[in-house]
Amino acid sequence: KNINNNIINDINNIFTNVEYKTSDELQRIILFYKNNNILHIRHYKIIKDNTDVVRVGLKEIGPRIDLNID
Repeated sequence: KNINNNIINDINNIFTNVEYKTSDELQRIILFYKNNNILHIRHYKIIKDNTDVVRVGLKEIGPRIDLNID
């Protein structure tokens, strides 16, 4: 339980120290999602295709983290 609390505190510190940018300046995103008792953390690079129709995609660049939070 102590390890989980330390991890949660570390994640909280990440969010409180984030420098927010406008959508035009974004190059990477970090995604957090919970599935059952596992917290998944993914790091993506935003891929933009500036043709006639603007397309946006994501490419996973790591690290990939899965934490058991039971």
